[in-house]
Amino acid sequence: MRKATIWAIVLLAYTGISVGKLGKALLTPFHLYMGLLIGYGLLVARKERNYVHVSLLVLMLWVLVVNILQFPNIRYTSILYTFIYALEITILYNLMRRVDMDTILYSLKFILYSYCINLFLGFAFDTVGFRNPAILEIIRVHYAEGESHGRPMGFSTEPSYAAFILSASFLSYCHLRDHKWDRETMMLAGAYFMSILFSKSAYGFIFVAVNLMDWAMYIYGKGSKGLRGLFPLIAIVGAVGLGTVMANSENEVAQRLTKVSKVMFDPTVDSQKRMKKLQEADGSAFARIGPTYLLLTSDDSENLNLMIGAGAGAAGEFMAEFLAGIAVDEGTEKLDAGIIPAFIFDYGLIGFVLLWIFLINAFSGLPAPFWIMFFLIMPNANINTQLLWFGIGCFLFTSIAKTTEKRKAQAAANPFPSPPPPTPTFLSSP
Repeated sequence: MRKATIWAIVLLAYTGISVGKLGKALLTPFHLYMGLLIGYGLLVARKERNYVHVSLLVLMLWVLVVNILQFPNIRYTSILYTFIYALEITILYNLMRRVDMDTILYSLKFILYSYCINLFLGFAFDTVGFRNPAILEIIRVHYAEGESHGRPMGFSTEPSYAAFILSASFLSYCHLRDHKWDRETMMLAGAYFMSILFSKSAYGFIFVAVNLMDWAMYIYGKGSKGLRGLFPLIAIVGAVGLGTVMANSENEVAQRLTKVSKVMFDPTVDSQKRMKKLQEADGSAFARIGPTYLLLTSDDSENLNLMIGAGAGAAGEFMAEFLAGIAVDEGTEKLDAGIIPAFIFDYGLIGFVLLWIFLINAFSGLPAPFWIMFFLIMPNANINTQLLWFGIGCFLFTSIAKTTEKRKAQAAANPFPSPPPPTPTFLSSP
């Protein structure tokens, strides 16, 4: 059980390795491995008590209903992958319930160190100009057209995706160890920060800031009254210092962040012109921010009046029309709007509410840094992408583990506790 869980968690983090394709989506080793576990569960583990997340089940039922109503104008591979991920995360959750904390911590460490080695090799090969195609299939480096240097991607499909996977893993690891600062954590923190540098991801530096904020919140909560009084001053000095360094730095990542910040906080332009300027300044940033930003700032009731949704794959058609006049990828097939606009167009405002009910239940008890990090990655992912489900799986277990530890502490403090109420968000079956 321990080895099966470790492999499942690690392979979920390897989002860019492909053993084939199903439609236009990657068939990753995680799917193959989970297929084996599904067979094992049906044949061997049927006597075990299994749990299904009720809010996830309701969400999947809504997805099914909408696609039946919109048949045949739907994308079948999108539906298939959505249900596959829901089944896989349920299996993974049941696996994680049956292992100890050390197994999960080992999995997170393995993800961080393996990504660090891969990113370092990618950075080193790019620096010396080594571009052997066979090697680069494993040591993944992205080379943009017209650029002489690449950006290492680790085992993911984007440097920013690698940064999220690393940052989410480190955030969960710190919380599962209750922010214990020892040699093990210091080594892991070093590997994490070096990985972000190797990836050259601007998003990665934002994720690092979220992790630093998480540690600051922990230190503030544990610190003395005098130390807490210094925090506002420290925050102001840090923000001013960081802004000054970024504005005057020649580092590529710092320059990208500076350009994007100037566009996003320009008060002289409206939302449409702001997004046009962002497209010109940084096309990658626009792809992540633009669709969601325009949807949330739109007052076009005709486009937003989607209570039910138009079914899987509808977002491509709607978003191409919605973003008319703003430079986007040619053709609807290439348009990735991110989960917020895409889910609203595909499954309506009702489906979007159900999605948030599931996320709120899954991340119960987690502090603000988890939500901030998840919000940051949402424009990069859709409901049927492995990146999104890695974040859900990682944070779901962290939530359950923290809740379990809290109950144990309360039980130890109260030698005659009353029986705990049944958890309303899970169904169990023998």
